[in-house]
Amino acid sequence: MNSEPPCPDKVARIARILADPMRLHLLTIIARAGEISCTHLVDDADVGPSTVSYHVKMLTEAGLVTVTIDGRHRYVRFERETLCRFIEIITPRSTMTHPTSADEPDE
Repeated sequence: MNSEPPCPDKVARIARILADPMRLHLLTIIARAGEISCTHLVDDADVGPSTVSYHVKMLTEAGLVTVTIDGRHRYVRFERETLCRFIEIITPRSTMTHPTSADEPDE
């Protein structure tokens, strides 16, 4: 993972981006596909092109997705590393190192 210290503003921005139900829905679709055309994203999300465009722009600015253009088609790719880094930052170390009750041996 990235060793540079987290920027609190960037972490807060990603949290705000993910707090929007539509953006979270779109990101889920994109993540499951890995990469998807905007046309298919519009169809899969059952929303208008302008809605997808607006929210993809926000996801792009947060670094959660990247957009590539191939002729007249735009493709959105999930940036797993950004989301993993965000989760790593917000997850307390204690929850990552202590066993859960299900992991503890029976007495």
